[in-house]
Amino acid sequence: MTRISRTTDRAPAALTPRREAASGFRLPGTGQSAAAPATLPADPPSAILTLQEVPPAGSSPLTDDQRDQQASRHGTALLDLLARLQRDLLAGGDNQETLDRLSGLLTPPTAAAPGLNALLRAIACRAAIELTRRAGLQE
Repeated sequence: MTRISRTTDRAPAALTPRREAASGFRLPGTGQSAAAPATLPADPPSAILTLQEVPPAGSSPLTDDQRDQQASRHGTALLDLLARLQRDLLAGGDNQETLDRLSGLLTPPTAAAPGLNALLRAIACRAAIELTRRAGLQE
């Protein structure tokens, strides 16, 4: 057990700041010291806020509403491409660009709403059927 022999007004040497630290740091082997900047730039708070916005690994970066909106836009894009495919067919042919875009959208994002997920799967299924039919017609 440590005994306290006396108390003083001075802080222990280990807790007092050294004067050398205020002037900068020394590079090993050069003998020169680099001065620390007098002021910090004004941007670090925004950088800190940006880092705080990054979600932890393994968590979803989007809220449920944002996921639903993204899934809804995806479904709308699929429906638009299916309508374009129908117009192309009525005009007498298929547009390969439309088919390529449609095949790129077959995997819908996961929505938070179960009903929206079911609807997206149904639309993606219809798109897959149309692509399969077109592939069968081309062979």
